[in-house]
Amino acid sequence: MSVAVANYALVDYKRDLGAFAVVPGSNQWLRRPVSEEERSVETNPDCIPLEMKAGSVVVCAGSTWHAAYERKAPGLRVNAAVAYCRPYIRTQELIREGVTQEMLDRNPPEFADLLGVNNFLGFGREGPDFAKRKPLLGRFD
Repeated sequence: MSVAVANYALVDYKRDLGAFAVVPGSNQWLRRPVSEEERSVETNPDCIPLEMKAGSVVVCAGSTWHAAYERKAPGLRVNAAVAYCRPYIRTQELIREGVTQEMLDRNPPEFADLLGVNNFLGFGREGPDFAKRKPLLGRFD
C-alpha cells in the first residue's frame, strides 16, 4: 500500500450529519470508479456511512472508494482529512512549503517528519540530502 487516508471526526458522524462514506472491499479493486459506479454516495447501494463519535478516526487504504454524505441537519461537518503517502509519492498539497520555523519550534521533532520537512529525497534540482536520512529502526518507511 502506498497511500492511506485518515479522517478525524471533530463532530459526531451520523449519516444525516455528513458521515464519512466508503464502499467496502473497493480497496482490493485497485482502480477508480467508472461510469455507473461514479454515482453519488446517496444513490450508490454499495456505499455505507461510518458513524462515529467526535474524536474518532477512520483510516483506510487510499484505494478505498470514499466520500462523505451530505449534512442535512443545521451546523457544520468538521473534520481533519489527512493523506499519508510513501516518500516517493508527491503529496496533493504543498504542505512542506507552508511550514514556518515558528511552527517547527513549537512542536516536537516528529512533527517535521510527518509534514515531510525532513524528507531526504527531495524533488528539486538540488536532489537528495542524505544528511537528513534517519535510520530505519523503529520506523515504517
